[in-house]
Amino acid sequence: MGLEWALRHTQPVAPGVTHVELCLGNQNLIMNQLLKDPAMEDQVLLSIGRRAPNQYGVSLRSRNGKAGEVAGRLMGGGHPNAAGATLPKSVKSFQA
Repeated sequence: MGLEWALRHTQPVAPGVTHVELCLGNQNLIMNQLLKDPAMEDQVLLSIGRRAPNQYGVSLRSRNGKAGEVAGRLMGGGHPNAAGATLPKSVKSFQA
């Protein structure tokens, strides 16, 4: 169910970056399954989740090595294909 939901709830937010809304299931597994689709091969998939009151985190996955680059732009880090960042407290909401 989580993968089917995610397939219907993706939206480009920047060239090469797609926001994925996740609701149920293993989020890492879902993102990795989405990246197996040839249409998503060159995309960085981004999901946003609440980590604490007034604090949001971004999880990024890719197959092209650009997830770490995007995370770096958000003052985060990680591996080339799996990275993350904590958004500044000034970010109150996210709208794709």
